[in-house]
Amino acid sequence: MANPLKIRFICPQIQDKKMTSNETGNNSNLIRKEYRLNKKAYAGFSFLEILVALMILVFGLTAIFGLFGAATYSHRRSINDEIISRMATTIFSELESGQHPASLDLQNRNNQKHSQFPGIYTYDLTFSTIAGTEPTTRLVTVAIKWPKGGSTASETFQTLLIFPLQ
Repeated sequence: MANPLKIRFICPQIQDKKMTSNETGNNSNLIRKEYRLNKKAYAGFSFLEILVALMILVFGLTAIFGLFGAATYSHRRSINDEIISRMATTIFSELESGQHPASLDLQNRNNQKHSQFPGIYTYDLTFSTIAGTEPTTRLVTVAIKWPKGGSTASETFQTLLIFPLQ
């Protein structure tokens, strides 16, 4: 007869069948210990389980990485929105307080750069009179422009300002 240890390591299922068919009163503790050892031989993951887990991981990571492009675009857009809204607010404040050069002559200006917002942003400033209002009341339009992908993007802001008589 072959050595039982060799059978157990070669084919644990055969050894389990032999041991369970040999259960007697005094040998039951020995059988339980052997069964626990054989149970460890079956522990772990099969190749198919690992493949399924990897596929789930790949699909999840693909979905997450797909969101990075949208998040980057959204972040860039929010930075532009914040900068241009601060720029328009600053220009309107300077016009109202008389610190902007255009507040003196109320002439339209195109492709202006602001000293506090260096870089890619330019603006057009337009003054319009409104029928039925005081001659000093002007509709002020600020169109802020910046390059975006090969074209020019712009955002327009308007407010009413009352300028002193000159």
